[in-house]
Amino acid sequence: MGNTLNAITLTIGMLVSDGTATHKDWKDYRWAVVPATSCSAGPICISARAKWDWKRPQWVEFSAVPSSKGLEAKIRLINEDRKDDDNVCITVLFLSSDGSALSILHKNLHSLPQAVRSETVDIALRASLLRRITSIALGTKQCRRGPHEDDDVYRRAKARLKMR
Repeated sequence: MGNTLNAITLTIGMLVSDGTATHKDWKDYRWAVVPATSCSAGPICISARAKWDWKRPQWVEFSAVPSSKGLEAKIRLINEDRKDDDNVCITVLFLSSDGSALSILHKNLHSLPQAVRSETVDIALRASLLRRITSIALGTKQCRRGPHEDDDVYRRAKARLKMR
């Protein structure tokens, strides 16, 4: 538990360290820090699951495996609620062993009641960065302000990391 809390603290600290994205910007996210593992697909595989609404049967599943471009990520929204549809914010920080962010992914997806939605995303990463990923921080929340909530925060974070 201590390592998880330390990783979350490092993650949130990384976001506030240069002023481009603060804890106020990434407001209301629930963070889960998950270690990367080696696998038959390559040097790194990632799999995580988190709820976006703590009181309902609604989950985000995130997985990533190496690809020719860097990583191929799969995001699944699983909504078992009978009536509730949501805009869901998903933010993934790809972390090095010291907790610094190497890359970031942010998606806003809509989930319908009693439905599963899947999306595949190619993440361009140099092999040197890919080898340095040791964990991810998966942040999820219900986007109450609509499908573009936190897009500006994501743009600032990408600029800070010098991502396209």
